[in-house]
Amino acid sequence: MADRRLRTGLVALLVLASCLSGGAAWAWWSAVVTAQAPPVSSGTLDLTGGPETGQELLVGPGGTWTYSALTLTGALPGESVARRIVLRSSGTAPLTVTGTATTATAALGQDLLLTATQGGAPANATVDGLRTGTCSGSVLVDRQPVGTAATTFLPGATIAPGQTLTLCVVLGLDGDAPGSVQNQGTTVSLTFTARQAGA
Repeated sequence: MADRRLRTGLVALLVLASCLSGGAAWAWWSAVVTAQAPPVSSGTLDLTGGPETGQELLVGPGGTWTYSALTLTGALPGESVARRIVLRSSGTAPLTVTGTATTATAALGQDLLLTATQGGAPANATVDGLRTGTCSGSVLVDRQPVGTAATTFLPGATIAPGQTLTLCVVLGLDGDAPGSVQNQGTTVSLTFTARQAGA
């Protein structure tokens, strides 16, 4: 009787071992499911600008625009001119825009002054032969000297896609400009740099 129990136990043990070893009689089922994502596309950053809404003369990365209406020739001390600049976010992403001003030469020293406002409008008048320009709106910089080193006049403004930012700038000669700046001239560059908002 003891021998029979031993043989039965051995048979049961061998069968269990055979099941665990995954013999040829065993099969495994598997399934693969693929989750398909929607198409992915990139957005665009594009800053355009001009003198009025819809008149976009500054287009494309690295583009330039000569704003001839912002010219002041034969300026006397205290004279100035004011003009509007409208920037647009023409891409698909919001932009943060900064603005700087520089001169090509230092011929006018610290006597070339810049005033800039946001959301304002320009006004120009001639009184007693003296040309003056003014800007309404929120003041960004007031009578800031402009030279060959970059002067920031727009520290950072966010423009949503399809929306615009209106600036007004006044360029003029200091009323206390010395005689040494007579018959001198330079070119002013206003540079706008756009980055992805939040970057």
